[in-house]
Amino acid sequence: MGSRKLRNAIRRLVGPKRSREVPPPGLPLEALLNLRMEHLRKQLDEVKGRVNGLLLVILGAVIADLVLRLLG
Repeated sequence: MGSRKLRNAIRRLVGPKRSREVPPPGLPLEALLNLRMEHLRKQLDEVKGRVNGLLLVILGAVIADLVLRLLG
């Protein structure tokens, strides 16, 4: 008897189960999210390109410094 009361009390505290369904395709919200994700991908690709360029410049400066120290 006591365990049934406990279960009922817990159910009242937790509340009804909520479904976490993904909205069906074709909704305006999904289209908006896809557009934002594509924009974020483009921005990330741009940042990656800039970081790679910066690393290349730093590597070139280090190599140039080493060559100048060895030759001069």
